[in-house]
Amino acid sequence: MPTVLVTGAGGFTGLALARTLVDRGYTVRGLVRSATSQGELAATGAEVVCGDVREGSLVRRAVEGVDVIYHLAAVFRRAGVPDSEYRSVHVDATRELIEAAARSGVRRVVHCSTVGVHGHVRGDAPATEDAPFHPMAGARPREHSSHRAPHIDVERDRHPEIFPNGDRTPRLPPRRLRG
Repeated sequence: MPTVLVTGAGGFTGLALARTLVDRGYTVRGLVRSATSQGELAATGAEVVCGDVREGSLVRRAVEGVDVIYHLAAVFRRAGVPDSEYRSVHVDATRELIEAAARSGVRRVVHCSTVGVHGHVRGDAPATEDAPFHPMAGARPREHSSHRAPHIDVERDRHPEIFPNGDRTPRLPPRRLRG
């Protein structure tokens, strides 16, 4: 089974994904921002890496020996956050993560974002990567959509809201859990 890195593994979706991957037999390394998130992640059986996704040396160490990365780290629903912090996390750190992944031989990165950057989609067809941005309140168009690296598959997943089923486990589409 592949070794998987989950960034944002201390968050609602990241923790649920890490738990699901461990339950399916994957070796999981989870990147969490705060020490308070470590315990619940460690209880899943995942290896815990504590630090900020914007710390380049930490990210380079975290991607070593990893086959697949699920990048969920984000600034999410925080009032009063300046655009510079959104850019630092969503654009700069994502670019650096993909570059570090490529240098380390990671074969696939699944970058999870939000459909909120598209806002109200006009017409009958669903939005694609090329659809214009009309951000909803709090969503920022993410410039990282163009981040690519040679020899690495970078997939974007702009998911809608994920609702819990009562036990802190969101229902994630099974097709997103492939290695």
